[in-house]
Amino acid sequence: MSEPHPSKMVATDHRFLLWLGYFHSMWASLELVLCYGIGKFLKMPDEQCHVVTSGMEFGRKITLLRNVVYRSDDPQKQQIIGVLGKIQNESKRNVFAHSFITSDNNTVTFVERSRGGDYKVTRHEFSLAEFYGHVESFGTHAETLTYLLVPKYEDFQRFADAAFNAETSATKSPVPPSSSA
Repeated sequence: MSEPHPSKMVATDHRFLLWLGYFHSMWASLELVLCYGIGKFLKMPDEQCHVVTSGMEFGRKITLLRNVVYRSDDPQKQQIIGVLGKIQNESKRNVFAHSFITSDNNTVTFVERSRGGDYKVTRHEFSLAEFYGHVESFGTHAETLTYLLVPKYEDFQRFADAAFNAETSATKSPVPPSSSA
């Protein structure tokens, strides 16, 4: 049996590349939805929410959002908490972002290696159809969360634009330093 030609591998198939790009694009939007939700439930001004969440990793954002939603009286809180759990437990974002990829004519494999401690390797293998199904499922969860958290597109766009208004520099104090400090 001959080796597969690289141009025939699943990892070079334009559909795989499109769906991988779709996943990462949806993830970037989802990050903003999480920040929006944190600000909404903590009743923070948009600019302040951007400053608070800007260096926060995804896991911390989703944990914070889950906790503030849980403590709220929002009538959709069980739905929100449920979809947050699905996103966190099923998305495989770290696998897609930090693994290397191998492929043949039928499958693409994300090879996840441990980042510390004992060296471990986990294989995440998908056929083209399985990968599409995974990405589609993630997209549905991300869209559901957006629908549950963001009442109007205009609110979401205002929040996104507020990131530019929040820009500050910790090295440039608006008050000159005191010489007696």
